[in-house]
Amino acid sequence: MFRELKEDDKEAFISMVKEFYISDAVLHTIPESNIINTFQEALSKSPYMKAYIVEHKKDMAGYGLISLTYSNEVGGLVVWLEELYIKDGYRGLGLGGEFLDFIKSKYSKRAKRFRLEISEANIGISELYRGKGYKTLDYIQMVQDPS
Repeated sequence: MFRELKEDDKEAFISMVKEFYISDAVLHTIPESNIINTFQEALSKSPYMKAYIVEHKKDMAGYGLISLTYSNEVGGLVVWLEELYIKDGYRGLGLGGEFLDFIKSKYSKRAKRFRLEISEANIGISELYRGKGYKTLDYIQMVQDPS
């Protein structure tokens, strides 16, 4: 089951995000203030992002974050899977794939593209994504973080 993040989830959410950011899924850690900002943005019902809790048999098994943006390239809404984290004891149960299906069904009428990124150290997860219809784009991503 998947549900939107609630105020009561704060401590568990922060803990899971910290676990995610020390895993091979990412390139570097982030400050706790970023996690708190994300939590607050999700609770504010932001039109740009959503945070979900992944549950398995009423246990908190992980979380997922999506961002919503517009792309001229595809002529419409793009749903970015920003983060998908499943706790160790819940991996291999199909929860990640179910979350992808949930997001696709929730946004498929409006979205023109679903997009995600993976780190090279976490390349094994690409099998799940390819099995769900994702393909590699031939782009090099570049970023600039304003000071």
